This record gives sequence, C-alpha cells and structure tokens, in this order.
Amino acid sequence: MKKSLLVLGGAALLGFTAITPPASAQTLPSNDGRSSSPSLDNPGITATITDPIYRTPYPRNTPPGRLVAVEKADWKLIYPFVAEYPSFVWWQDTYKIAFTTEDSLGKPVIGTALLTQPYRAKGAKYLAAGNKIWVNAQYINGLSLRCTPSQTYKLWMGDGATSPQVIEGLLAAEGASNLAPKARSLSVLTPDLLGVNMAYGVNIASGRLILDAMRALQHAPSMGYDDPDFVVQGFSGGAMASAAAATLMPTYAPSLLKRTKAIFMGGTPMDMISISAKYRKNKNEAFVQKGNEQIGMGLAVAIGLSRQYPALHDYLYRHLTPHGREVVHDFNSMCLSEMVDYVKANQLAMNEIVDRNLLDDAVLDSYLRKESVKYISGMPTVFPGQHLYLYHGNGDVDVPVKDVWDQYYKWLHHGVNVSMTMVPSRDHISAQPVSIGPLISEAVLELYRPRTDTSRPLVNTVINNAVI
Repeated sequence: MKKSLLVLGGAALLGFTAITPPASAQTLPSNDGRSSSPSLDNPGITATITDPIYRTPYPRNTPPGRLVAVEKADWKLIYPFVAEYPSFVWWQDTYKIAFTTEDSLGKPVIGTALLTQPYRAKGAKYLAAGNKIWVNAQYINGLSLRCTPSQTYKLWMGDGATSPQVIEGLLAAEGASNLAPKARSLSVLTPDLLGVNMAYGVNIASGRLILDAMRALQHAPSMGYDDPDFVVQGFSGGAMASAAAATLMPTYAPSLLKRTKAIFMGGTPMDMISISAKYRKNKNEAFVQKGNEQIGMGLAVAIGLSRQYPALHDYLYRHLTPHGREVVHDFNSMCLSEMVDYVKANQLAMNEIVDRNLLDDAVLDSYLRKESVKYISGMPTVFPGQHLYLYHGNGDVDVPVKDVWDQYYKWLHHGVNVSMTMVPSRDHISAQPVSIGPLISEAVLELYRPRTDTSRPLVNTVINNAVI
C-alpha cells in the first residue's frame, strides 16, 4: 500500500520509509532521554512500525495543540467490511494525524490520532456537514504501538461495533432516526491516548493528548475545519483519560471550553489506588498465585508509569528478577489480553517476576496517586454550555462505584454541570455507551443547536427510572 506523509509547513510530500526533518525541527528522545536497561524500556518503541507518522519531529518553539503532519490512510484497508455495512460508504476519508502535545512532566512530545471524515464535495473548502467532531477516547490496553487505534484501525465503542454504527444505531433505537443524517455528518477523532511512548496509566499526559488532538483541528482549514464543536466519549481507561481532560481543560486548553458540548465517561477508574487496594486483601495469595490474571494488568501499569517517570523506571528495574526482565521484555510488544494469556500459559507468579509485592508498594502507590483523576489538580469548567455525563454499571465489581459517586459530588459541589446514572450491566465491560442512548441523542442535538443557545441546560433524561 502506498503511503504519503505531509509535514505541514514544509514543501515535501514524504514517502513512508523515512522522514527528513526540517531545519527547524528537533527529534525528541524516547523515555525522557534516559539511558537505562533495555529490559524495561520498550526496545526502539517504533522500531517495528515503519509508518513515519510516529517519528514526526517536533518543530522548535511550537506550542502544544498544533497540527504538524497528516497521512492519508487506505480506505479499503480500514473498512474491508463495507459491503456488510453499506452505511459506511459515507465515511470516505481517513487520516492519521500528528500534533504537538505535552507529557505529564510538561515536556514537548508528538501525539497521534486517527481521523475519519464524511464526504466533502470536490473543491469545497469545508466538510459538507460543517464542523462537528465526535472524539472517541478509545481505551487502549497494552504497551505496544500496534495496540493503538491508528495501527489497528479499530474505532470500537463496545461489543464489536464501530463509532458511526453505534451513533447511528443509538439514535434510531431511541426514536430519533431523523438524527441519523446528522450522525453521518460527524467526523470521528480517535486519539492514540497513550502516546507514541505507550505510557500506560499516565492519565495527565493522556488528558493533554486528547485536548491537543482537538486543538489541532480547531483551526485546520486544510482538513476542512474552522472552529469546530466537539463531543467526547470515553469508557473505562478512555473515560479515565477523558475525566483528566475535563479537569485540565480550563487551564491547559481554555479555547475548547465553549466548543466542547459534552463529555461522556463510563466505568471511570477515578482512583487507581482504590482499585489496587481491593487486591491487597489477599495480597500474599495473589503474590505467589501462579497464572493470576491481575499480574498482567498490574505489571503493565507499572511499566507504563515507568516510561513517564525515570525514578520509577530505575526502581522497578532494581526489583526485577532475572526471569522478570525477560518477561518485561516480552510484555513490551504485547497488548493486555496477550499479557494475561502469557501469564496464564506460563503459570507465572508475581514473586517470580519481582522481588517485592507490587500490590503493596508505597513507591508505586505514589505514582498511581499522582496520575489518578481524583488527585489531579484542577476542576472542570462551570461553563453552562458544557455537560459532563458519568455513568456506571450496577454489576461492575472491577471499578469501585463509590469513587465515581465521590467524584460526581465533588464536581457538583464546585458548580460543574455534571450528571450521574447507574445502568444495568453484567460486569465492568458490559456497561457500554449503548446504555445511555437518550443522552447520546441529546448530545448530537446539542452539537447542531445554534451557538447562541449556549446557556440553555440540556434536557433532563430518564434512564432506568433515574432522572439525569
């Protein structure tokens, strides 16, 4: 497949094998420039990915939230099932984009995202439907770039459905079929939340990356946008990053305040300390139990955090066993489901990987707290035209619902326009956006209301006898 990468501000259309940085560009090192054991670092990070978008150089003196490179993706590659879902024919343009952003420490880095657009008439300056963007904050469980949406081309919003299919289906199911044409006019922006460094669990950086992906399209006439409106939707890890984005927006990206109409957050892990604490009740058993699936999740988060924080990186490396270094090296190229299978297949116990129990570790806890939404400094906007939606499954035993209610009341106390509802679910993963169809419909309506109507509160909606 032939690829091309347009580096904005330059004159060349570059091939996919290499990038010649412009004179004003700097190449930023991986892992904060530290030199440490390759057993813990992701070896090369992009070494097995030939796509140049991930190696886009960061232009000097460029603030975060600027579009710097665009790569047109192959339509046939992305939607091989178009015959099965004929409505996809209106999703004709798909791009990978690169933009400037910051990590949790405020260091400049490149972020990437997948952007799908509706049809734009030949010669038209802007998209046929106008400036409406649905931000799909897809949760990404893994340590390898191949787990990201821009590599997998998956725009999942739950149970095997893609973003446009879910949006249109929800609207029709709720008796709002007249909104289906509006749903078809939405662009869908899917950020690679973990960054090119795949810093799993680093929510401040992920929140900034979401905001900068949005800002990169705020003034991008070459892509067909001019000051667009946004709706953000995230579930689980994507909701955690979306909650971080909502918290950081007023100070980090205030230009988005009046343009972000709604932020949906489902099954949100507000406090990673709280989640890890539940496994400490049987910490000794979990530490020595072979094949325990929590080993994969716990170790993945520890590695992900270490990619952002050099001191944690060095601390973890000191406590890895020789066999543990081999395991971590293998984990670097895996997605989470593969890690869990790896642990089960090899009947690994945590004490075979590290020489101390990471389920009860004060050093790791300090980084979990630093990156948890509950403790991130800031408060979402009280701008009346923006609404935050929290929802949580009543069968979710993995993410403590108390943490979500606590965050809801904290935001409510500070005047944030926020709502919370419980939805039926078998477990954590089944409380997907399909549970909040009326709210999705209302958010799409909000996108298409005149901008002069920013002070009007959203209509109360009843779901499962709960007034939102």
